[in-house]
Amino acid sequence: MAEQGRNEFLDQVAHDIRGPITTIGGFAELLEQSFDEGDQRRSYVFAIRRAVERLRELAELVSRKAGKPER
Repeated sequence: MAEQGRNEFLDQVAHDIRGPITTIGGFAELLEQSFDEGDQRRSYVFAIRRAVERLRELAELVSRKAGKPER
């Protein structure tokens, strides 16, 4: 019973962080496209996109730990 509760909690956490991660990643992609090549700000946006990818991987790991497939 406790294991099921933990798994449901982990799955919900993974699900809840995917929405903001997707939003941030989408806006970062749009922002990156608005800057010219060589613009220093592109490197800042690239750092955001790397962080988004790490968070996506973390959400996937949490889902796997909860025994749920990726949503």
